[in-house]
Amino acid sequence: MLTKLHREKIKYLSQYRYLNSEIDRNIKRLSELRERLFCISQPLSDMPKTLSKEDKTANSVARIVDIENEINKDIDELIKLKI
Repeated sequence: MLTKLHREKIKYLSQYRYLNSEIDRNIKRLSELRERLFCISQPLSDMPKTLSKEDKTANSVARIVDIENEINKDIDELIKLKI
């Protein structure tokens, strides 16, 4: 049977593991967004488009900045847990 101290340790380590997996997931999302943003090839189509390339680029850059901020926040939390 687990003691109260053991349960607290498990809860603490679970927080650490959760933050670590969140950081990994966000880094993967960031990499995918950057790939799409800097992709040179574009499909050829004569269909009208609703967003201009500049709008898509601006939206992608904004999402990249948001994800980078989220990663930095999670890393700060992870460091606090380590301390």
